[in-house]
Amino acid sequence: MAARLSELPGLIPEIREYVMGTDAGVSPGAYDFVVVADFADLDAFRVYRDHPAHRTVADDLIAPITAERAVVQHER
Repeated sequence: MAARLSELPGLIPEIREYVMGTDAGVSPGAYDFVVVADFADLDAFRVYRDHPAHRTVADDLIAPITAERAVVQHER
């Protein structure tokens, strides 16, 4: 999953920054994995969200192994 996620910045030019990793195990109850992505604006995020390469990773690799997820979008 991480390997496929790491390919996305090379396939989706709207991604300005893309960081991911596993939980450091410091706080109980934390999620196992995080992806933090930065985009120029909401339109660029929507391109990423709907891009076929992202949809394939999200739908085929992440969804089947995910019991719970948290999603946050914010604007600076």
